[in-house]
Order: sequence, then structure tokens, then C-alpha cells
Amino acid sequence: MTITMRTTTRTAQPTSTASRRRGTRAAAIGGAVVAASALFLAGRAAGTDFTVSGSGSGESDPFTLAQISGFTLQCGLLGWGALAVLERFTRRARAIWNTMAAVVLALSLVPIWLVQATTGTRVMLVVIHVTVAVALLPMSRFSASGRHGAESGT
Repeated sequence: MTITMRTTTRTAQPTSTASRRRGTRAAAIGGAVVAASALFLAGRAAGTDFTVSGSGSGESDPFTLAQISGFTLQCGLLGWGALAVLERFTRRARAIWNTMAAVVLALSLVPIWLVQATTGTRVMLVVIHVTVAVALLPMSRFSASGRHGAESGT
């Protein structure tokens, strides 16, 4: 009688986790773009003009849907890239990225108060900025090692 033993390597788990992590991050960016675009359109429908002018210039520049969605996409991709770099070089990537995201959000709100704009425009821009930040938070959901909530204990 001959006994045959088979050994298999399990590569599905890391691939599955990496794929899930990429999917979560792509969905977060997509959600941020959709949310920002929807808020922009809702603001326009409610009468917000989204026109800002620099404090020193007399020129007024209204924001467009393409600018809002394009800038949101760029910020999301930059955030993903920053998180990927952090995951490669530190074990505290999630905590560092979340702190960086909070600082970037705070700094992104400053120009809203430095330009000339209606109160409605300023309020909508703040709402869009905060909504995008909240939508991008799930990007840090999975750590590079694939453990869900590895650094926060969740």
C-alpha cells in the first residue's frame, strides 16, 4: 500500500486580502468622488454659485463639477499613494496616515476663509471637504499585513 501526500501552498489568502484592500481603497475614492459631485450638484440646485475670488484680484472663478470631481479624485489617489508608501516603510502606517489625513483636512479648510465668497459657497465647500475626508477614511481599514484593524484594535 502506497500513501501519497499532497502539499499545497496557500497563496489565495494574501491575494484575497490584497485584493480586498485594493477594492476597499478604490471604493473609498469612488465614493468620495460621487459624494463630492452629488454635494456640488445639490448645492447648485439650492442656489449656491460656488464662485470664489482671491483677496487681491478682482477676478471671480466659479468652480465646476469637473474641477470638484477631478480634484477629489486626485486627492484620493495621492492619499492612497501616501498610505502605500507608509505601509512599505513603517509598522504604524494606519495611525500616521489618519493623522496626516486630519492635518490635510484642517489645512484644506484655511483657503475657504481667505477668499471672497458667499456664505453659501463657503458652507458647501466646508461640507464637501469634510465629506471627502470621511469618505476616504476606509482606505486605512486594512493594514499592509492584511489584518483588519491591526493598529487600532478594531
